[in-house]
Amino acid sequence: MPEEVVLPSEKVAEVRFWNGTAGSGVYATRFIKAGSVVYDLNRMPICGENSKYNITQTGSRFFDTSNCDESCLNHTCDPNLTVDYDHWTFIAVRDIQPGDQLTFNYLTTEWLMAAPFECCCGGSSCFGKIGGFKFLSLKQQLKLYSVSSPYCKQMFMLNFFPRVVSCGPQSIPKLEQKA
Repeated sequence: MPEEVVLPSEKVAEVRFWNGTAGSGVYATRFIKAGSVVYDLNRMPICGENSKYNITQTGSRFFDTSNCDESCLNHTCDPNLTVDYDHWTFIAVRDIQPGDQLTFNYLTTEWLMAAPFECCCGGSSCFGKIGGFKFLSLKQQLKLYSVSSPYCKQMFMLNFFPRVVSCGPQSIPKLEQKA
């Protein structure tokens, strides 16, 4: 359960642009305690098509962040925000200081990226090409599984265990017990 809830009227971050409008990011304007709700995706419109600025909820439902600060949340492989999928809110995973850029790992919400790119975070656990959860190695998928969206988990199961998921557990052959 989040320790602190940020109300929509409380501005905790601002969008900053660099190189004219070539780049942007969202930066904390005040201290944000770990566990705090930072953004509520439920206030976003839902659309039926994926785009560079959408966050996937299901295979046919996407949060449209195009006119919101959330559209400027950048990716990093070691983010300070994660999504609470029970409530569809962004939660601070650690204390965030004023001036820190707010980031999340796109691979935790996107099975297929609408606009793949090469990550330049430079972290020791950098995933490199950010094309979607689908394109990660099995080891990388398992590393992110616990913090991934229900849709990414569903698609992982469909791809990793297609017969079991599509036919149900009754399709798993029973092993005969030898006496």
